[in-house]
Amino acid sequence: MTTSILEAQTALVTGLAPTYNVPIATDGDSWANNGKILMLVRNAGAELTVTADTPGVVDTDLAVGQRAITVPALSGAAGTETVYVIGPFKTDVYNQTSGRTKVVFSRVTDVTFALVKLAV
Repeated sequence: MTTSILEAQTALVTGLAPTYNVPIATDGDSWANNGKILMLVRNAGAELTVTADTPGVVDTDLAVGQRAITVPALSGAAGTETVYVIGPFKTDVYNQTSGRTKVVFSRVTDVTFALVKLAV
């Protein structure tokens, strides 16, 4: 399986009903990152972790640690979900050499996400 390649949707002053995606197991999801993109995570289950890849190196050989973001467990009635906003992702920290940012979800059931680009 390969990393999914997604496009961010543009937020408008008139509003946006974003389209949500199901995360890809194991290999993760990526998008072209300009530093002005937010990830909206809808969680309808237990707590999960979204790990953002940080490909950088300092002092020529010390890898920058991955960013693990905890998304809280469902906090409403059954059939509802928690929406958690993550980002923006700094390009100099999170972008791969391809200019894309990559994340991996700790689970892919009962969770969806959308990428929203700020129009400013």
